[in-house]
Amino acid sequence: MRASWIVVVIAAACGAPAGPVEPPSVAVEARSATPPAQPEPAHRAEPEVLRLDAVACSASTRTIYGFDEEDPTLCDARLGRCFLAFDGVQPTEMTVSIGVGDAPKGFVEIRYRGLDLRGFFDLRRAILYPRADLLLAGFFRPRQVGVLGATQGKLVVSGDPGPEVRTDAALSAELGCDEVAWSQDTWEEPAEIDKRLGAKGKGEYVRIVARTELLASPGGPRLATVEPGAETLVSGYQSQKGARFITMWSEGGDVFGWVREVDVVPASTGSGWGASGGGRGFAPIKTEWYGYRCAHDVPLVARVDGGLLEIGRVPARSVFSVDGELAPGLLRVVVRHQRFSDFGEPPELRTPKRIRLVNGAELAVERNAVRDCERRVPGEP
Repeated sequence: MRASWIVVVIAAACGAPAGPVEPPSVAVEARSATPPAQPEPAHRAEPEVLRLDAVACSASTRTIYGFDEEDPTLCDARLGRCFLAFDGVQPTEMTVSIGVGDAPKGFVEIRYRGLDLRGFFDLRRAILYPRADLLLAGFFRPRQVGVLGATQGKLVVSGDPGPEVRTDAALSAELGCDEVAWSQDTWEEPAEIDKRLGAKGKGEYVRIVARTELLASPGGPRLATVEPGAETLVSGYQSQKGARFITMWSEGGDVFGWVREVDVVPASTGSGWGASGGGRGFAPIKTEWYGYRCAHDVPLVARVDGGLLEIGRVPARSVFSVDGELAPGLLRVVVRHQRFSDFGEPPELRTPKRIRLVNGAELAVERNAVRDCERRVPGEP
């Protein structure tokens, strides 16, 4: 199985006409101006600070796969108030951590367009990849695993061979944090993997004609029951005592073992590669905007479902954009996404938002935290 973050940008601030003319600076200045000072509310509750206190594993990565083709979403510690969706593949490194516990959660820290962001995500929907062969129950080599639990430096992981395989065996194991990765680093020839699983000689594509038992050896103990579909790739290798050694590609990994030879027949298969047309190339273009720059870190909060979460910070010396008042004492923060053009005639402009606010969430900083900051500083192009 081969598996997005922030903010809603004000269209007039980030968009641009098709030509090279930039938006008038007066319009941008109006959006970046600080509203008149108002008394701070005395009743506003302190924001919940998002942090992971007990860390089992932590790693840097640019990818988080899984999520049933949906984008990962950042939430509070209970995964109840979610505020940010982000691409599972990011242009910069993320720090992804796994908490200690029997049902651990994931925690992401990422820098995007001058903002440091963090939050929890549902680890049950994410995929990890074993760095070396992991053999479960004597017949299954998972290519991807899920996390069942975590202790300091250790993970309990499980594999799933899919609906074509039935077994009573526990398909789980304990691995060290350095024995898994958030992405697949290398690709191997299937035949080389099959040899390590016990295949001998040259294999051929075969088809299993009926549901059959998968055995540990010819005439040996049953490991599982397999019933591959018509499109499932099965390779047949050596025969012995009326049994045939097979390897089978499943949804979650490689299944291997012995089946009755009478249940195996030759099959033909073809493979080919399609060519995708080469579209126009896109390159980043300058977007003129102005914002604040502070000499100190500024806490960044998200307002979601009527409450406040502290989800990161604006690092010292980073330029960020303010768009009016969100609530008394809070200034709304917007993200200026990078724009791209193909420089065609006419040019096609794109503004990919690798991070997006969800569930009506909005970003903000405390007014008091930016009183002494510089104004109208040119932002990141």
